[in-house]
Amino acid sequence: WVCQADIRLGYFNSQSSKSLYLLFKELKQITNSGKTLALSWHYDGEDENIEEFVELLKEDMGIEVTLLKE
Repeated sequence: WVCQADIRLGYFNSQSSKSLYLLFKELKQITNSGKTLALSWHYDGEDENIEEFVELLKEDMGIEVTLLKE
């Protein structure tokens, strides 16, 4: 069983980061239950904030995320 998720954000700020952190906590439950999570994050390649945020989430949550520059 694989859960596929794609994230695309047109705007990213501190409030959206809080919401995304909560979403990632829920997604972590999928991997904790033994299921596979395939998560792709599409973003503007010039936005370093998103890159840093995703890297921190990957480290903190242990979820594999594929970053895709657009």
